[in-house]
Amino acid sequence: MLNQLGCHDMFLLVAQHSSSWSTLDLLGRFFSVIMAIVFVMFLAYYATRWLAGARYIRHGKSNIRLLEGAAVGHQSSVQLVKAGEKVFLIGVTRERITFLAEIPKEQVVEPEAESPPIPFEKYLKAYRERFSGRGDGNDAM
Repeated sequence: MLNQLGCHDMFLLVAQHSSSWSTLDLLGRFFSVIMAIVFVMFLAYYATRWLAGARYIRHGKSNIRLLEGAAVGHQSSVQLVKAGEKVFLIGVTRERITFLAEIPKEQVVEPEAESPPIPFEKYLKAYRERFSGRGDGNDAM
């Protein structure tokens, strides 16, 4: 029967079927889809927070600290690690971590506390002062 129907008849058949859906049905489906999306986003947000908390060590009163590191090649570095009262030099590559030496505590210079970042306004002001004497009359960026 369907292969005997023309295009116009198929359109009428679809229109009759879709008109049987009420506005309340459509609104109910719309809001259920929205609620499902919100629920999935909620689950994704809390799952990533939980995974991030479980993966990373809290840095407050930790017994293990990374003092310093330097890259020595592609995907390889040496790291100075303090564990308790001892300081170790380790080599880190993509495949392994290698103990290199224990450094006497007297030879280690503890890094100073990090200074707060310089606000962007100071960089912008320094840039403008540096290039304001060009003589082209264009101070805009």
